[in-house]
Amino acid sequence: MEIQPADLAQRRRVMIVLGAAAVVLIAIAIAFEYWLRHALTSYTPAELVLRVKDMLFVYVVLIAICLVALGVHFVLRGRRIVADGRYPARDARVVRDTPVREGAEAVRIGNVSQATGAALCIAGLAVAFGGIAWVAHFG
Repeated sequence: MEIQPADLAQRRRVMIVLGAAAVVLIAIAIAFEYWLRHALTSYTPAELVLRVKDMLFVYVVLIAICLVALGVHFVLRGRRIVADGRYPARDARVVRDTPVREGAEAVRIGNVSQATGAALCIAGLAVAFGGIAWVAHFG
């Protein structure tokens, strides 16, 4: 069985991006806690509700964007796999040694990737519309 070797530079980039994302998310959580403590003493309850409502709107939209972006990535990746008849696709840079699958097995993987991507896009739209409706009724 053929093995597509890991791209060590790609693995390093992925680890750097994931580490940086973790640091940013931790910083945002800490900053939010400090802001909330400040807001509780600085705003009236009505103003605080409006500020939190605005933040919830932004968070819901960001979550929806992430889901749709991931879904689009899965759809495009699945199309490449189906077109190549090979998993991973010929131009893919993998982060670990990956057994190559060809033919019907690769097409199945590509189709599952496309279906998963479509489901993620639908979930992103549902989160967007449902979340925005929920935020509109908040407070």
